Amino acid sequence: MKAHADAGYHIKKILYPTDLSADSPRIFQYVLSIARQTDADVTCLHVIDRYSKRAQFTLNTQFSKKQREEMAAKELQDVMEEMLLRSRSVAEGGRIPADRTYTPAQLGVKSENKVVFGTIEEQILKVSIKLDIDLIVIGAHERPLVHTYGNSISRKLLDRSSIPITIIPIKRA
Repeated sequence: MKAHADAGYHIKKILYPTDLSADSPRIFQYVLSIARQTDADVTCLHVIDRYSKRAQFTLNTQFSKKQREEMAAKELQDVMEEMLLRSRSVAEGGRIPADRTYTPAQLGVKSENKVVFGTIEEQILKVSIKLDIDLIVIGAHERPLVHTYGNSISRKLLDRSSIPITIIPIKRA
């Protein structure tokens, strides 16, 4: 974040990396609330994780370059459609009461969807720098401490990012 003349920090750009899980709409409501309070713009980011080397080898040997490009384009289109659907109708499946859900337009928040291919952690960091993001808001799936501390994307981002990160816990029933 950038320091301004008043020595305060101003959040003007928020990055919301989403895995499009069932809990994503609840986290998105937190993101929208922060954005509304700070008059910030929101970029929703979904990273399509690249395949393992073994899976990539299989794809390369079983499908032509054109077929692989068509599959990637279809995957990208499907994810973009899903993100657009979610930004229009945030309360899905009754997980959030309808009277507590809002779309970006209802709150006057500028929001855009972005989908990239690559390693999740690397792409979140790369996009946050490229877009000059002031705050990253991410969900953290509740897991045993060993997994959460050592292996989670949120933990890795905390270790590597110079941009402030807000982590929203996702509780499992």
